[in-house]
Amino acid sequence: KQFAPFGPGNMAPVFLSKTLLDDGNARLVKDNHLKMKLGNQSPYFFDAIAFNMGQFLPKLQLRIPIDVCYTLEENHWNGRITLQWMVKDIK
Repeated sequence: KQFAPFGPGNMAPVFLSKTLLDDGNARLVKDNHLKMKLGNQSPYFFDAIAFNMGQFLPKLQLRIPIDVCYTLEENHWNGRITLQWMVKDIK
């Protein structure tokens, strides 16, 4: 929030995290979106969503490490506010 406001002259920061694994519960939601928890050392896993990236589910299920570019956003759901990674790309 300290970098805000975001827009054409001040884009939201994009972060890179490497060699991440899913906690074992990655799943498809709605059409082709991935809902997952990513990290590289238990118990430090972070909620993440990747829109239209369902093709990566088999890699996550096989526990193949991935690199992820993402932005951070607040997820407001069911009266709770949590931090969530908005995945932009997976390698």
